[in-house]
Amino acid sequence: DLVILDLEDAVKPGDKDSAREAAVAACAEAWPVPVAIRINGVGTSWREADIEAVARSQADLVVVPRATSAQDVTDLGKPVLAMIETAAGVIAAPFLLIRSKP
Repeated sequence: DLVILDLEDAVKPGDKDSAREAAVAACAEAWPVPVAIRINGVGTSWREADIEAVARSQADLVVVPRATSAQDVTDLGKPVLAMIETAAGVIAAPFLLIRSKP
């Protein structure tokens, strides 16, 4: 089992900052299962702040949406769960696996 706290699709643009801080705070609580934070995708203005927040959090994993290249999963500060949502992601999957290890 795994809990995923979503900062991407489930959060309105105006709520991104408060959702990010709430996710970090939630990860500081005791959980009976691993906890992951799903960050915003490549090319969004929220991604860098998400990466920084997840890296300093007590989250067990970072979830990367629409991963399509090794660069999408590199240097995220936590083990990565890459979501393969496109044909490009399927083709890149072997490279994603290698690069996503902490």
